[in-house]
Amino acid sequence: MKNRSACFKERERLLKMGPLPDIKELVHRAALLNGDKPVLSEMRNGSMYTYSSVNIMDDVNALGTALIDLGLEGRNIALLGENSYIWIVCYLAVVCGTGTVVPIDRELTAEDICRLLKSADCEAILFSGAYLGIIENSVRDSGMIKTCISFNGSGDSEQGLTVDSLIKRGKTLLENGDSRFTGKEIDPLKTAVILLTSGTTGPNKGVVLSHRNICTNINALAEVMPNEPTSFSLLPFHHSFECNCHILPCIYAGCHVFICSSLKRLLAEMRMFKPGMTVVVPLFLDTIYRTIRAEAKKTGAEKKLKTAIRISNALLRLGIDLRRKIFRQICDMLGGNLSLIVCGGAPADPEVLKGIYAIGIDVVNGYGLTECSPIVTINLKTHKNPASVGPPVPYTRIRIDDPDESGLGEVLVSGDNVMCGYYNDEAATAATFSDGWLRTGDYGKIVGGSLMLTGRKKNIIILENGKNVHPEEIEEKIISHLPYVNEVVVYPAVLMVTGIPQDVIVADLHIDPEASFSGASTEEIHKLVAEDLRKVNKRLPLFKNVHCMLLSQEDFPRSHAMKILRHKLIENNAGKALIKL
Repeated sequence: MKNRSACFKERERLLKMGPLPDIKELVHRAALLNGDKPVLSEMRNGSMYTYSSVNIMDDVNALGTALIDLGLEGRNIALLGENSYIWIVCYLAVVCGTGTVVPIDRELTAEDICRLLKSADCEAILFSGAYLGIIENSVRDSGMIKTCISFNGSGDSEQGLTVDSLIKRGKTLLENGDSRFTGKEIDPLKTAVILLTSGTTGPNKGVVLSHRNICTNINALAEVMPNEPTSFSLLPFHHSFECNCHILPCIYAGCHVFICSSLKRLLAEMRMFKPGMTVVVPLFLDTIYRTIRAEAKKTGAEKKLKTAIRISNALLRLGIDLRRKIFRQICDMLGGNLSLIVCGGAPADPEVLKGIYAIGIDVVNGYGLTECSPIVTINLKTHKNPASVGPPVPYTRIRIDDPDESGLGEVLVSGDNVMCGYYNDEAATAATFSDGWLRTGDYGKIVGGSLMLTGRKKNIIILENGKNVHPEEIEEKIISHLPYVNEVVVYPAVLMVTGIPQDVIVADLHIDPEASFSGASTEEIHKLVAEDLRKVNKRLPLFKNVHCMLLSQEDFPRSHAMKILRHKLIENNAGKALIKL
């Protein structure tokens, strides 16, 4: 494995080549600079498989050539599957000369998947065998998708197309002089990816990102991010944070990435691969921190842990860093070499950020959104100011719109990383931009050049795992399936479970006073409503499930325009006993 000094030299070579113009050039530069050095590894059927930058380029060229030969040039092609080397090859084969890739959240229901495929005008789909049932029973029946290609040997029962067979077919075409894919030049302004939002009211929004958008993000990270020779991938690839801020930059820089096979195997594979870095959402940080504290309490070492942290912090103030020696046992649990965690996708708890740093792992925190490809700011010194998300990354500008006396206002973003717009939605695009600046819907202020976020303008619920939940979607489902509910407001809350705070989704239901429950008692009504809500949950992805409910008899608070005042309702509900489903 490479050491850090080798990584710095490789970054210098990258920067000397100038800004990356498109993703196809990323693949070529990676192969040129890194050659046969390993860049991706994964466990499959009990064995480890490792791939180099040259392997990636060869497979991408072959698959891209075969896809064009299938008549898919210029088409929107969906991508659905678990994290894998093949997923990455498929993604790159589409964007590097075939068409536009549309990554799909693998946790969505068949109904949601079909709806998203339709909204993005997808004509083909690349999928893993685990989703063959959805493809055969839902996607194909919809009549939208003309070409279905399986990652592996399970295949498409009707067309018999697999990625493996197409790569072989593409290599034969290349040997015979086919240059339709390899010879195609990429327009940096061309659409590379459509990232679809799920769960909005009305039509779904598709964030359109060009090659320039994504490469601006990669170029910025190449300039400012610390270097590590190895990394560990555990977030879903369809998430822009994982794909654009981890996988693509690591391939570009020649960082060797291990793809986690499953969360159940996470710790075992971290100990096996011994990565120097990983990219996570706050939930993972919280889990590490809580596990450490719980284990210390369980073994009677809680006081000893606190004392060790105080000693370590005191030494740091003197310029002496003994964290990894003092907390070697904890670090070994994560492989022993983990020295950097990049955290994003949702707001992180400052206490957790300081706690992770205290045990010897540096944390880089930041702020971004899909519409910005996604990184906007990065805090490289989280331990010094954990409440900040840092200054803007290179090539990106931020400003505060209509700030109040304290400097607080809506965060606006400008730069080549900002999306082209929403797919087939001129009205939504126009509403999101103001004089060329993207309106983020987030409130914050700039202090000493760094952004301090204070809250969300929108109603979106951001879970600890980085998932975005639109309450309006859940509310619509409840209203349509529970006829005795007049109105409902869905919102997040924190519930103490065995002494540990957990995020939950709450539904406050206003029951029709005329509804008849056949003389049922209050307890029986609660059971009936809870059962109906469980049925609604089955129609939603797991991360959108309602966990608790309230049954209200009083009217919801409203504005003069008769709109429900969500914040007021949540304030009124504080302290009320929630009914668990």
